[in-house]
Amino acid sequence: MGDFVYNKNAIFNFMCIIFIICAIFNILNADFSVSSMSLGEIEKNALDNYDEHIENYGEAAYTNIIERFTLNYCSWFKVAALIGMYNCFCQKRNGMAFTLGACIFLPTLMSSIMMGTRGTLFTEIMLFLSAFLLYKKYIPKETKKRIYAIASFVGVFSLLFVIAVTTSRFADSKEGTGGSVLSYFGQAMLYFNNGLYDSVNGMLYGLRTFKTITSYFGVSLPEGFRADDFLGTDFGTGFTTVIGMLILDFGFIGTMVIVTIIPSVINLLCSYRKTFTVASLYLYLFFFNRLIFGVFTNGSGADLHYIIAIFFYFFFRFALDTKKKPTVIVAQNNIV
Repeated sequence: MGDFVYNKNAIFNFMCIIFIICAIFNILNADFSVSSMSLGEIEKNALDNYDEHIENYGEAAYTNIIERFTLNYCSWFKVAALIGMYNCFCQKRNGMAFTLGACIFLPTLMSSIMMGTRGTLFTEIMLFLSAFLLYKKYIPKETKKRIYAIASFVGVFSLLFVIAVTTSRFADSKEGTGGSVLSYFGQAMLYFNNGLYDSVNGMLYGLRTFKTITSYFGVSLPEGFRADDFLGTDFGTGFTTVIGMLILDFGFIGTMVIVTIIPSVINLLCSYRKTFTVASLYLYLFFFNRLIFGVFTNGSGADLHYIIAIFFYFFFRFALDTKKKPTVIVAQNNIV
């Protein structure tokens, strides 16, 4: 195992500060109007918040250009900000590290509470955990104790929140709360199996995954599209998983090719040094996050996220991780 090496880079530090400013703006701008955390009202509050947004702004995701920038920047730079957070922990800059951590996690937590969602909160926690496993040998012992304490609190709160949302949605379920929680986190694989059990009558040729690109050229799926109606699948309203989405878009053979080539390319890009740098860490964590999120689904229009990730990777690689002075080095065998 090599030593942790961090060479300060003004560009990366500036980008992290911009992330903090944007996150604080988003937090202050959020309509966090959940008046009660009681089991029976969480779902109602979530639906009320959604209905109020639609009533005031329609289907638009943003209300002004500033909100568009801050929300998009925080979404696209989140993985890089996480790297910045752990870099700060390793340098004993705990104030900056915890500030970045709060700016990463709080908007997701608030969104989950307002909308009554569970999957995004789960994937966020897994993202924090995966990065921690890469950095933990380089973080000072006292700092790790504080991280463990905060992580324990967040874990317990998140579990209670998941139980609360599940109870509010499925209070009358024969499975009970515990069974409904297990069903939520395990149903994607079952729906994947059932959805593709019957013969699939075709594929979408990438129109769902590459929705942003294809719509730019005037090619898109029909309004109200349902895969079950067009392709003969049997997903219903269940999760399709990232593999299920690839099969809908590219068929079984195309999916096999993709899941073979993409990880190989990412492994090649991450291994151009014998250590992780900001660029390779970013690509590694982004890919991992998409896989974890893909346990549930992989929404249409994911191509924009991939394009932004490729841009950030090459920007970090050529602007930050120069041959003589890489921004950060973490030994690749530090995954335990």
